[in-house]
Amino acid sequence: MNIGIVIAVIDEFKTFLSSGFTLEKEIISNREIYKTKIGNNNIYVLNSGCGIIYASSATEFLISSLGCDYILNYGVSGALDKSLKVEDLFILTHTIHYDYDVSNLDDVLKHQYSGYSSALIGGSTKLYDLVKKIEPSVKDAVCASGDKFVSIKEEKERLHSLGASICDMESAGIFLVSNFHKKEVLSIKCISDTFDGDSKDYYLNVERSSKKAFEIIKKLLLSI
Repeated sequence: MNIGIVIAVIDEFKTFLSSGFTLEKEIISNREIYKTKIGNNNIYVLNSGCGIIYASSATEFLISSLGCDYILNYGVSGALDKSLKVEDLFILTHTIHYDYDVSNLDDVLKHQYSGYSSALIGGSTKLYDLVKKIEPSVKDAVCASGDKFVSIKEEKERLHSLGASICDMESAGIFLVSNFHKKEVLSIKCISDTFDGDSKDYYLNVERSSKKAFEIIKKLLLSI
């Protein structure tokens, strides 16, 4: 089976590069791809870049060009819930693309895509169950996903009111494209900046929080 991993930013990507796996680098369609084999599975990893469009494009490439059946993502996130701490670890049950709104045009809710019953975009229950067996302590989260680094507290409160406890800049694109192709998709996130945090906290914590999220992905890869 082919498994694709989308990693948004270079600080998160470095965690995979130092994982100890034997890696082979290829350039395919102007994309730098890292490949390894774990058991009977081919693992394809790429650094997509930051933002929904980059993440969507990378996911489409992994599925359409490399034939990936599973799409995995890991990395850091910001906290929208005041009680969350740096290095708190989450598995996404759903994501919300909070920048998306055609409710004034179509008969849908704000942030709701056609084909979905609400603004929530769900992940794979199959992979969710596997992670819960491997690491039962991982908490569930709904992630508000958009094309901005959220640092203003009023914006964090607004996104929290949507039912999201964390935020990122890629999961909505990854989930939407994977669901369109009916592929299994999973995202593991670890807090880098708290509700009261900002970009300084992000840069201070991104490396260690990424490593913690990657450990779950590594265990999953070894068990599939």
